[in-house]
Order: sequence, then structure tokens, then C-alpha cells
Amino acid sequence: MVFGHRLVTASLASAFSRDHVDLDLGECGLMNSQLTAFLPSLSTCSQLTTFRFCGNPISMAMLESLLHHTVGLSKLSLMLYPAPIESYEDVHSNLHLSLLV
Repeated sequence: MVFGHRLVTASLASAFSRDHVDLDLGECGLMNSQLTAFLPSLSTCSQLTTFRFCGNPISMAMLESLLHHTVGLSKLSLMLYPAPIESYEDVHSNLHLSLLV
């Protein structure tokens, strides 16, 4: 997990620069508490065009917060988010499809 944390830190440092347009945090193992720490900074990435966050176990409330922080990014045209953890029917990561409808 230390490697993952370093990778995320490096990605974020790069993303918060003025000219960075693509941020891929997919499958980083980020959870609600870690996402909360960088959400305010994410909303300042005015040049961001692509944001990938799939494969991270976050709650519906955190997904809503993530959307709230990215809605003002006018250049953001591709956003890939995970299904919230409440959408899974069991610990084996089987999606409960009726919850996604």
C-alpha cells in the first residue's frame, strides 16, 4: 500500500500543476478518508480534461462529494467513477444491478 500512496501523491502533485490535463487514480485503493484529504485541491485543477477514479472503494456520499468538487471544472470532459460500495450485494464484489438503476 505504501507504493500506491506514493503513486497517488505523485499523480496529485502533477495534476495540481497548471498544464496537467489527465489524472488517472484508478485502482489505487483510495478510500473515503484519503479522498476527503485531496478533494478541495482537485476542484482547482482548471485544465483537467480527463479524470479516472474507477476501482476505488468509496461510499455513495463520497461519490456525491467527488461530483460536487468536479462539477465546476469546465474542461473536464471524461470522468470515470466507481460504483459506490453500497451497490455491492456481498463481500465478493458482486454488483447488485438493481441498485444501479
